[in-house]
Amino acid sequence: MTGPFTARRRASVLRRGLLGFVLSTVLCWAGAGMAFAATAELSQDDKTCLGCHEAADLQKQLTNAETLSLHVNAEAFAKSVHAAIGCTGCHADVDLGEHPSAEKAIASARQYSLAAAEVCRSCHSDKYELYEGSLHAVALRTGNEAAPVCTDCHGPHDVGPKATYATVAAVPCKNCHSDIFDAYAQSMHGKARAQAEASAAPLCSDCHSAHEVKAASAGEGRKQACLNCHSEAVATHKEWLPNTELHFQTVSCPACHAPNATRRIDLRIYNAATSQQVASGETGVPRIEGRIKAAEAAGGKGLDPMELWNLISVFAREDSGAMVLRGRLEVSDGAEAHRMADKAKALSDCNTCHRAGSEAFRSVTISIARPDGRPERYGIDREVLHSPVSIDSVRGFYAIGATRIKLLDVLLLLALAAGVAVPLAHLTARWAFRRYLRKIEEEKAAAAAATGDAGATGNRGADGDASA
Repeated sequence: MTGPFTARRRASVLRRGLLGFVLSTVLCWAGAGMAFAATAELSQDDKTCLGCHEAADLQKQLTNAETLSLHVNAEAFAKSVHAAIGCTGCHADVDLGEHPSAEKAIASARQYSLAAAEVCRSCHSDKYELYEGSLHAVALRTGNEAAPVCTDCHGPHDVGPKATYATVAAVPCKNCHSDIFDAYAQSMHGKARAQAEASAAPLCSDCHSAHEVKAASAGEGRKQACLNCHSEAVATHKEWLPNTELHFQTVSCPACHAPNATRRIDLRIYNAATSQQVASGETGVPRIEGRIKAAEAAGGKGLDPMELWNLISVFAREDSGAMVLRGRLEVSDGAEAHRMADKAKALSDCNTCHRAGSEAFRSVTISIARPDGRPERYGIDREVLHSPVSIDSVRGFYAIGATRIKLLDVLLLLALAAGVAVPLAHLTARWAFRRYLRKIEEEKAAAAAATGDAGATGNRGADGDASA
């Protein structure tokens, strides 16, 4: 399997089809009858191939001593979407007149899978381009041997239509992510989907996409994945949750909707100028990451408040520009992020987080984005959420009571008090001044009235004497 199918190659294969059929019939007579009975709708060429490849124990020894199974389930292939193009649609390099060729060397099963994925590209270039932008492709390019390619998810010979993968039982993701899938299966989403496959409850691809698989933990991916279905969530939360927008920015949905999960604060480093999360490989970031790793290895607790302040305020600026931290309350791992409960069980008591010593604030990490977008987390001293030294470090996500820095709370309360006191003092001064002016006016009026009364009395006296 070294290249895509071409019309010229297929014509050559078909010209040799009869000879190959005779040869295969002689070699595989016992298995041929069973294969033909199960695959009557397949072409004669395909039946020729399946005459041998239907055998369950058919295999090939590879260069690295691995064994590659060559078995093809004829019935499954006949039902697949690829049955219409037949075996030669993908295996255009196979010459039935010279097949099997013992000289054809395959280095490893992985190399064979990668070659097969390249064949998929010839027909499914649009899906392949999406895959190239996925975290799976990034993992493959960075040397992860377990990163999936096309045939790992779709199977090489039993590719079904899109609807095939729209059921819980057929989701291929569970083959690699069994712990996450088990958590999903026990969640409200998984149970709803299992009870009614046509329900609106999401499957893996609804949140992560099918081919352009992205890390939901990157940026605000989890929140956006939830809001894609729960578009009314912000409005409904505003009915009872104070500072709703701030909560949606700094609290991931599973932190409340997976009530039994373990929580933590993750501080993410952002470039202040671009508002983008810094990623491994960017200028200066390896030095930052090295400093974080060294602190984690040396003291066990990771960066302390002073080291964090130095990193963000001084050290990072030398290489990468001004940095800010944006904190987020989240669950501790991917499995717990999928263990979503019914909304009636979601946390709604403010004291769960906004009290001294709350569990969520006992674990603190700092993260830098990997090449695939997922955060690489490192443990740091939880005192960074308590120390006055951290005021500058955590200003990017400060909320009263949330960081546990008492000085910040006091300063904010003083600022709020000043904000209320200044206009109140102004109003009081205006009221007192107006009262003072009214009093002056009243005194003047009283004096004028008294003077007028005195003048009138004197005139009356003078008139009386004159008349006498």
